Amino acid sequence: MNINYENKLLNHFIPVLYLHTKEKISPISIEEYIKNCELCINGTKTRVKKNFFSEPKIVRKNKEILINKGNINLPLTNFYNNIPNKYLDYCGDYPIPNEYTINDIPIYGIVYEYKNYIDIIYIFNYYYNESYKFLFLYLGGEHQADIEHIRIRIDNKNLYNPNIPLKVLSIFFSAHSIDQGRWIKPNKIDWYNNEINGQPIVYVAKGSHANYNKPGTWYRFFGFANDKTVKNNSIIWKPKRVINLKLEDTLMSYRGDMGNNGVNDLNRQWINAPDENINSSFLYRFFYPLVNLSCISHH
Repeated sequence: MNINYENKLLNHFIPVLYLHTKEKISPISIEEYIKNCELCINGTKTRVKKNFFSEPKIVRKNKEILINKGNINLPLTNFYNNIPNKYLDYCGDYPIPNEYTINDIPIYGIVYEYKNYIDIIYIFNYYYNESYKFLFLYLGGEHQADIEHIRIRIDNKNLYNPNIPLKVLSIFFSAHSIDQGRWIKPNKIDWYNNEINGQPIVYVAKGSHANYNKPGTWYRFFGFANDKTVKNNSIIWKPKRVINLKLEDTLMSYRGDMGNNGVNDLNRQWINAPDENINSSFLYRFFYPLVNLSCISHH
């Protein structure tokens, strides 16, 4: 498949993301994220809180700064490239989503062709993932560089026939870990402007940015770390631009952690798709019957 057709597919299915009304973390371009980071090594991970009721943050005490904020230019020189265990430490602002400018924030994509189908992967970046909270307790999970994704699988039969529309087979919605993501059939997905096989709607969980196919409360870890998504009064992120990562050698050249708490860079095994028969883990399924009926979905 040539790159022009890949770009056509990427632009055809650009998802529309519904962020929670009370979301405090704005998405951010990866380029802007890196611009607001220091390149560092070493340092002791420490969880700090202003007081018992405040949200914790992960910091690196006694870190060694290799490149100061604003001075990181990709690709890095061989000297920095060859340094192991380097990481980006985000030192920028913590803006909330701005409904007037959010659509200018790009997303990222990559297309893979397999024998019987094509996968179109869309990647979203947030500068931070908040700690899970139960009542007044913060349970952990906070980290910089929250990279999320969905994977749209389409039929590759009659792909180049302009008289036959593109057909979505299923969509994988990422959520925390592979065993909590899930493949969803098109009839269980909300479509923007009700146009099936067009732009899917992705409901983004408050704070964690896990992706779901329906609004509501998604119960996790026996109800202690639930994900909440909404439709009404949501902050709608309708990206104007998707960047094909196959054309971004400079961006993909970075090899190291994206944050100060062990988030991998963009060079992941995207080509290795989650199993189509993947099931949610026991900790997730335990509370499945309590999920709003609108949230229940099956492969």
